[in-house]
Amino acid sequence: GLCDPRVTSLLEDREGHLWVGTMDGLQVLRDGPFETLTRAQGLPTDDLTVVQRGPDERLWVGTTDSGVFVWDDAVTRRLTVAEGLGPGPV
Repeated sequence: GLCDPRVTSLLEDREGHLWVGTMDGLQVLRDGPFETLTRAQGLPTDDLTVVQRGPDERLWVGTTDSGVFVWDDAVTRRLTVAEGLGPGPV
């Protein structure tokens, strides 16, 4: 099941996988039970606000306190206040 009932975003990717952003991490439903991705798997935070697919099919994830990050089986890019984002949730 879901790691947190506070779902903030849903996204179906081109392979039909369901990505769920929550206030307690990112989850993906592939061919079995939900896989949970949190700080332990390399996310900068567990408090997610939005999950969107970029033109290159990678996931762009907004957070409440850690800017935006790009996920492609790992955090491949991170944008924060240092890169020009305003403070606060994205």
